[in-house]
Amino acid sequence: MKLATSHPVDKILRRAHYTLHYHSTPARTDARRSGSLNQSFQWTNHATQTHRVMFLLEGEWTWQIGTTKDEDAPRIFSIASGASVASGTAHAGDALLLASGVTASTDASPHTDHHAYLLLELKAQVLLDAAVRAKLIRGETALDFPRAHVHDDAALAHIAKSFTRELIAGEAGIELITDALVEQLLVHLLRRHTIFRRSDDLELSRVGLVDRRIRRAIELMHAHLDRDLSVEELATAAYLSPFHFARLFKKITGTSPHAYLANLRIIAAQDLLATTDFPVTRIAGQVGFATSSHFAKAFRTATGFTPREYRRLVIK
Repeated sequence: MKLATSHPVDKILRRAHYTLHYHSTPARTDARRSGSLNQSFQWTNHATQTHRVMFLLEGEWTWQIGTTKDEDAPRIFSIASGASVASGTAHAGDALLLASGVTASTDASPHTDHHAYLLLELKAQVLLDAAVRAKLIRGETALDFPRAHVHDDAALAHIAKSFTRELIAGEAGIELITDALVEQLLVHLLRRHTIFRRSDDLELSRVGLVDRRIRRAIELMHAHLDRDLSVEELATAAYLSPFHFARLFKKITGTSPHAYLANLRIIAAQDLLATTDFPVTRIAGQVGFATSSHFAKAFRTATGFTPREYRRLVIK
């Protein structure tokens, strides 16, 4: 199911533990008329405790794991951290599974007329909790997706179509349906596409499963999004020197403490935009931005939308 339109279409559903984002570009003949043929869509995010599943609904896509492409490429999203390098071509019905912290870039092929995708952002703790409820694991265990590109899974394709129908229709009870579909997806991912890895460095904190060596620093970030936290203050919380803390944090998360904190602020802003009627200026202050213009620029860089555009696109 897709919307017949001459303009790009975005539908966003934001829930406590997951976010769904449907995006569709117009067919090439319509895109020429609307002037959007060469529009570039970007999704940038630094490593956080979030898994991503990208369902490819229409068109052909090239993907790359483990490194980012040229900055001028029409990138859909880029997630900063380390992973082994792999690349390939994906088609409608395929899915890309990106575990928390994986570096990836995806480009829409110019050889197909219409492109559409559905992006599910899932808090890593939700998948972990599902594994515990399913009695697959106990204790501090890391979960990973050994195969990034899935092209032969009819169940995943069916779930993607069900998600898409609900987002496009936007009818009453959508949250009940998508919550149930997420539960179904969690079990399927755990059964077919997940490996389990015990780690003595992981521990469960009030902000989720984190590396115990930087747990206090990450908790400090979550507790004080409205403050400018220096590397020295974060290092003190982790009982490390600033030099060793910065190196260790980069090694564990794949990004700098400053970039990690900036991304946490954007995530918090998305929640506030979706769940409150607070003015944008108030939200900017709550998540640590000195001015609304600085906030709007950072938000658009991270999500591809201005704060007001994002709020308008969220399904209420």
